[in-house]
Amino acid sequence: MFPLFTAKACNKLEKLAEKEFSISTEKLMENAGSQIAEFIKKNNFKNVLIFCGKGNNGGDGLVAARYLSNYKIISTIVFAIPKKELNYLSTYNLNKLSKQIKIYIKPNLKKLSKIKKDLIIDSLLGINYKGELKSNYYKYANWINSQKTPVYSVDVPSGLNATTGKVGNVAIKASNTITLGSQKIGLWINDAPNYTGEINLKEIGSPKSILKKIKPVAFLIDKNDIKKALPKRSKTSNKYTVGKVFALCGSRGLTGAAILASSSSMRAGAGAVILGIPETEYKIVARRILEVMPQSLFSTTEGSLSLKSLNKIIEKLKWCDALLIGPGSSKNIETIKLIQQILKINTKPVIIDADAIFAIRNKKFILKRNSILTPHFGEFKTLLGNKIDFENKNIIELGKKFAKKYSVILVLKGKPTYIFNSNGKVFINPIGNEGMATAGSGDVLSGIIAAFLSQGSKPINAAINGVYVHSLSGDISSKQKSVYGVIASDLIKNLPEAIKNVTS
Repeated sequence: MFPLFTAKACNKLEKLAEKEFSISTEKLMENAGSQIAEFIKKNNFKNVLIFCGKGNNGGDGLVAARYLSNYKIISTIVFAIPKKELNYLSTYNLNKLSKQIKIYIKPNLKKLSKIKKDLIIDSLLGINYKGELKSNYYKYANWINSQKTPVYSVDVPSGLNATTGKVGNVAIKASNTITLGSQKIGLWINDAPNYTGEINLKEIGSPKSILKKIKPVAFLIDKNDIKKALPKRSKTSNKYTVGKVFALCGSRGLTGAAILASSSSMRAGAGAVILGIPETEYKIVARRILEVMPQSLFSTTEGSLSLKSLNKIIEKLKWCDALLIGPGSSKNIETIKLIQQILKINTKPVIIDADAIFAIRNKKFILKRNSILTPHFGEFKTLLGNKIDFENKNIIELGKKFAKKYSVILVLKGKPTYIFNSNGKVFINPIGNEGMATAGSGDVLSGIIAAFLSQGSKPINAAINGVYVHSLSGDISSKQKSVYGVIASDLIKNLPEAIKNVTS
């Protein structure tokens, strides 16, 4: 796991480096510029246009220019402000540049367009900037965004808030962000995915032990963490010892959700899955599944699960290792009452998704400790009472508060997906793509989590592993079929490849 920090915390880390290890800001800037130049060198660029502001972010760009000269890479500097406004370290590093490096002070856009370049470096504004871009910063940011040239941003794309991940009026859209020393929370949340491009963390000389001295906002999930926490299998396992899932899903017109959720549980390693389905929909489902065992249950007149099924369901709850409830269940009043009854009496680990989330919106007191809830943002808003304006709220604080209050694991689906532990810890999934915004994707996720939970994973590990493997399967699928061609069943088909990827 990589800790994620606010801009304020990153500043404290820098001060700690100087206070406890005598590593000056000047030395950190030197290391930063060196790392930036080394990264550029590896990517074989020849002509680099570097935009610099007045602060330390601009200083990083100036140091990078000096190192690039040593690599015989031609650099051109553009200042967004007069030289007299540069801070001490930027002025110091400007004076160390070779006289052969061309420097432009607040050039017009026509002149900029004539400069030869195959890479643009954005070192205009750093992690402490907030609000909207003004004057030349605004003008240059828009010009940079209009170019077809690759853009590397230093530490954070200019205009993107390094703490909130939000953009004011404009921010630079980077193809790569070279972030320095520590990961910033604002690179991963809210608007950030549209601006950061590929994020590359570069060490700049601060001891890693310093990171433990400041409390992070959240943790970024790492592939190596998944490998360690996946369920283990005995060589003498059988289908009933490696995880039994009971899935209560589906209703008239929503049988696909039931099939996707239960099938993904099988594909993610559950040894046996029973799918409880309304009797009116049984034949439809039975024709389309092979490994999943369909169980016919009493149906309402609307083709959803009836309260009359409760006794049969109780028997299957005794059998299973994990319960999955909600995908495609409908908002039928009788079915809602059934879901509420089941959750009151159930003692098995449970994943509550989709319509089951709607069913408990006014009865959250029935939630058991370490239940896993998997809402998207709209469903989460329903859980909170529909009065929350997400645009003006800190989603991380809202999620933490909810998970702690009800002692549950909250998986808030989106880009990124957040996982909130009941102990207050927050985890953010760094992978996945826009092709996964397709009907049924969430049903597949709930099935994967159910499989891991049934195999003995701790609820928080089942949630983290499920989210990561689901997203990795999405990335594999999008490479095969493009972000436009991915459908939910592709995610199931590519689950074995995703799991193989994290275990190899």
